[in-house]
Amino acid sequence: MDYTEQELEFVRFCVDNLKCALADSECPGLAICEEREEGRELCVSIVDTMQNGGLLSETEKQVLAFLCKDEQWSRRIDCAPKRRSDQCPNRSICDDREARGQGRICQALMARLGLPLEDDLEMLESTIEDLVLQNLDSMDWGIDGTLIFYDRQPLISIGQPDILLQDSGSETLYVIELKAGWAMREHVGQLASYVSWYQQNKPAQFRDVKGILLAKNVSEGARYALQLYPELKARCFDLHVKTRAA
Repeated sequence: MDYTEQELEFVRFCVDNLKCALADSECPGLAICEEREEGRELCVSIVDTMQNGGLLSETEKQVLAFLCKDEQWSRRIDCAPKRRSDQCPNRSICDDREARGQGRICQALMARLGLPLEDDLEMLESTIEDLVLQNLDSMDWGIDGTLIFYDRQPLISIGQPDILLQDSGSETLYVIELKAGWAMREHVGQLASYVSWYQQNKPAQFRDVKGILLAKNVSEGARYALQLYPELKARCFDLHVKTRAA
């Protein structure tokens, strides 16, 4: 794969200037890096791979997606990291690109790698949510029994869970939290808070409340966090595209 010099400059800048952790989340490659004496080895390997025109691994792609999170950047101050004033070396080039409707170089790189940005993730999650509800009968939730629809995007005092399902063979309510990309450890806490709220405010027909974190991938941190909550579990999904005769 051919990477532009501007894309390489952007990644180098991220590696040198951005943190491995945000306020509520950590880089999906952090545990791997901490196990190795070299430290930010994954970040270095991303730059090396791009310099040689190689394909990035899924983990390396997710590290890049983490570095591109809006929480890392002050977009209104010349694309500078929030903890520093240095601006991205592509700022002037991106200004010209945006004037021509092409967007920033980092956006183009994420698109080429198949990594949606935050706004795209929200739209993707809405689409996946539709697909989940349309295919409830065929989905494997890893439980004994069948889940049927109860509610969608209910507004409660602590937020807005994605989907509520009920076990047709028991009196259990399931809170489903959907993530189009990686489920991180903070998402486990988010789901746990929803489940706890419903345990204290559950409708009369339910005796139990459980939660399922549904995501494309589940980080190591999220897996460890799930072990603290026996009422929670995670399931991963795959999206398939079928073709038919025109």
